[in-house]
Amino acid sequence: FLQLSWTGVPTTDNAGLYETWFTDDNGKVSVSLTTHGETMHTRKWMPCFDEPLFKVPLKLWIEHPSHLTALSNGRLLSIDKTSTRWMSSFEKTWPVPSYLYAFSVTDYVGNASDVDGLPVSVFVPSPLSFLLPRIMKDVKESIKISLPRFNAVHLNSKLDFVFFPDHTSAMENPGHISLATEFHDKKATLVHEMMHQYFGNLVTLEWWSDLWINEGLANYYEDLALAGNNTKSLLLALRHLRDSSLDDDVFDTSLPLHNKVHTFIDSRLMFRNPYTKGAMVMNMLRDFVGKEEFDDVNEKLLNERTNSTLSLQQFYSYLSTTRSAQNAVNIARDFLEQAGYPLLVIRRVKGSTRIRQVRFHRGFVNEMQRDFDTRWTIPIYLTTLDGRYSRTVVMQREEIEVPHSEFLIVDPNRIVNYRVIYDENYYEEIRGSAMREEDKDLMELDLLEAASMGYADIVTAYYTIMRR
Repeated sequence: FLQLSWTGVPTTDNAGLYETWFTDDNGKVSVSLTTHGETMHTRKWMPCFDEPLFKVPLKLWIEHPSHLTALSNGRLLSIDKTSTRWMSSFEKTWPVPSYLYAFSVTDYVGNASDVDGLPVSVFVPSPLSFLLPRIMKDVKESIKISLPRFNAVHLNSKLDFVFFPDHTSAMENPGHISLATEFHDKKATLVHEMMHQYFGNLVTLEWWSDLWINEGLANYYEDLALAGNNTKSLLLALRHLRDSSLDDDVFDTSLPLHNKVHTFIDSRLMFRNPYTKGAMVMNMLRDFVGKEEFDDVNEKLLNERTNSTLSLQQFYSYLSTTRSAQNAVNIARDFLEQAGYPLLVIRRVKGSTRIRQVRFHRGFVNEMQRDFDTRWTIPIYLTTLDGRYSRTVVMQREEIEVPHSEFLIVDPNRIVNYRVIYDENYYEEIRGSAMREEDKDLMELDLLEAASMGYADIVTAYYTIMRR
C-alpha cells in the first residue's frame, strides 16, 4: 500500500482546513480548527482524488491539545490520554466523496441527546451556550420530519451539529454537519441538511455538472417535510420558490442546471440556481408523474445506488420506468439541459384555446436579439374558470390549439416553472370569476412581469390590474 506524509498550514478563508475565532462583548474568546471541502477544497488539507465520483471510506486519528474536543464524520471510538496532547480515534466511515470529509478541533460547549436511538450532539462557541437547549429542540424536530421520509438507510452512526462563526453557510458532511452561527434559529436549514443525508451523501452527484441532484432534490423535499400535511403551507412555499427560480433565470448569461464543468470556477458558478430551479423542476416532474410514483422512483434510486453516484442519464433511466415515461424524460431533459424558461401566451380564437411558447428574457430586449429557437416540452394543466373541467396537455412544439367551449386557464394551484399571460378578454373573464383572490394575484403578477419585459402592453396590463 501507499503511505504518505504531509504538512500544511490552516487558512482563515473558509476553505480546506481553516481556523475561526469568536469573541463576545466581554472579550471571551472561542477558537476552532475545522474543514470545508465543497467543491474542491479537501485537496488543500490532504492528498486525495478530490472528485465526487470517487467515494472512499475515511478513518481518522487526530492528535490535539487535551483542553480541546475533536470531532469527525465517524463516531469517536477512543481517546488516548497518556500525555498532554490527546489522540482521538474515530470509526471508519462508509464510502463518501472527499468533499464531505470533515473534522474539527474546538473548545466549544455541547449538548447531547438522541433521536430514536441515534446519538445527536450540538456544539457552539461557549459565549453562545445559552442557545443550546433551543437548537437541540429544533435539531430533534428536524430529524424526525426528515429522515423517515424515505424507506432508505442514511448510514449515520451519530449526528453532530457544529455552529461556526465564520462559516459562510451550512454543509451536510455526514456525521459532522457544519453551520454558520447565524443559522442557529433556521429550522429550514437543519431540514435541508438532513435531506442531504440522502441526496448528496447516500447518493452523490457524479460530477459538479449536475449539482441539482444534490441541491434541487434536497431543497424540494425540505419544503415537503416542513409543510407536512398542511397543503396551504406547501402551496405558499412553492409559490415563493417559483418566484425565486423565475427571477434568477431570465438572463442571456443564465446557465442550465446541467452544464459542463471543467474548473473550480465553473463548479462555483453552478451554485447560481440549482436550489430553486432544481426544486421547481422536481416539483413539476412530481406533479406530472404522480406524487407517489415520483417518490417511489427516488426511494428506488436511493436504495439501488446506496454509496454510489448518480448521473443525469441515470436519472433519466429511473424516470423512464414511470407510466409517463417518455414525456417525463422529455420534460426533465428540456428543463434541466436548457437555460431559462418559457412564457406561455394564451388566446381565445373561434371557440378554441391557442397556446404559444417563447423564451422569457429580462429587460427590453430587441426583437432580433431574443431567443426564438429554444423550445420546451411543457406539462400544461388546463381548467375552466369554475374548476368543473380540467385537462392535462403536453406541449411539444411552438403552438398548440385546444378546442373547448369555455375559457381555459392554466391551473394556478399547479406550481410550474414557467409564466403565463392571456389576452385582454381572458382577464375580463378572470376578474368576474369566483376564483380566489390569491390565485388572481398570481396570474396578474405574471402579466406584470411580462409587461415589464415587453411581452405585453404595459398600459393594458396596468389597467387590467387596477380595474380589479
